[in-house]
Amino acid sequence: MERKATDRGLWGCPASEAELTAFQTPVRAFAQSCIDLSTPPGIVQFVSTNEVIQDWDQVRAALGYDVMHHFGISYGTYYGAKYAHAFPEHVGRFVLDAVFPPNVSNVDLLSKQYAALDRSLTRSDVYCLNDTTCPFHSQGKGAVLEAFQNVMDLAGSGSPATSGVSAADVRFFAGINYIAGDPNFPLFNTALFEALQGNWSLFNYTTAGPIFTGAAGSLATTYCLDYHVDDNTFEGYANILKVGAESDPLGAQFLFFLILHLLCTAWPYHAASNPAVPVNASMVLVTADFDYTTPTELATFEWMQQANNSVLVVRHGDDHGTYNVPGPARDAFINFLATGTLPAPVNETFVTVYEPGSVRAPVPDPYSVPVGVEAGDMDE
Repeated sequence: MERKATDRGLWGCPASEAELTAFQTPVRAFAQSCIDLSTPPGIVQFVSTNEVIQDWDQVRAALGYDVMHHFGISYGTYYGAKYAHAFPEHVGRFVLDAVFPPNVSNVDLLSKQYAALDRSLTRSDVYCLNDTTCPFHSQGKGAVLEAFQNVMDLAGSGSPATSGVSAADVRFFAGINYIAGDPNFPLFNTALFEALQGNWSLFNYTTAGPIFTGAAGSLATTYCLDYHVDDNTFEGYANILKVGAESDPLGAQFLFFLILHLLCTAWPYHAASNPAVPVNASMVLVTADFDYTTPTELATFEWMQQANNSVLVVRHGDDHGTYNVPGPARDAFINFLATGTLPAPVNETFVTVYEPGSVRAPVPDPYSVPVGVEAGDMDE
């Protein structure tokens, strides 16, 4: 798939039914190539999570284990929840870190990620307030968010001064290269400053676009088999954008899950439904308040609606996943994996642990949570 020569770029949001069709056409061609070139014939429609967890259980049985312990991060949490539902008698110590749960509607999933992206952009401003090397540090609260809007305005103006960088390119880099996963706030803030000085190289799509194109395309081969497209019409897609915009006052717009949704609208195989997947086991669910990739609301949904006997560990800070973030949140779930002892309730600066049946507090204001190693936005 080649990059479209429009302001939205290849990974921009189609704005009309014709643009949506133009997006879907190469995806369908890619899907057909997967079908034609894969062996054994027909395997492409049988690589979903349902097949994966069957494989897991066959491996468990072959090794002679009565139960299986599992640490899943990101999409591995989806596998874990599905396994725990299908094979409850074989569930040992399960930790689901950066939760991506079943039974979330397309609209809810994407609107939550829009809100999470805006929170992460705000955290880049918080980081700048605490980083004397940040080029906007002396300008005070809100300076990074203002710079982001100014860069977006310049990129959308079509000015030759932007070196061909479009608003879609800026959104792509904000949503994928700098904010998703392990956020790189210092580089994002530097990229904004450099662009305002006339150097747009840190928003140049050609440096990262091809890599992302290949990665996203390959993900469709498995993700779309698990994903139920609730309304596969242009009107359904337009409604997602409408609801999402209401959760995205900063106008960031670019979402990883939206790209996957668009890919799945053209993929020939989807999940037939998206039912609830209740889990009776006492698992440990782990989330971070400002994780953009898997919004923290998804962990709350899993905990309250489908895994009622589980403990919820909320790390106050950034980053996608907690395994690589030293501190009390990581210690709590690693101890559970080692001993089987569920984390006790606690409410501290960088972690709150909720026991089953309790009520989670609202997601805190991004400015109220410190930055640092234990927050997940600095390396040790």
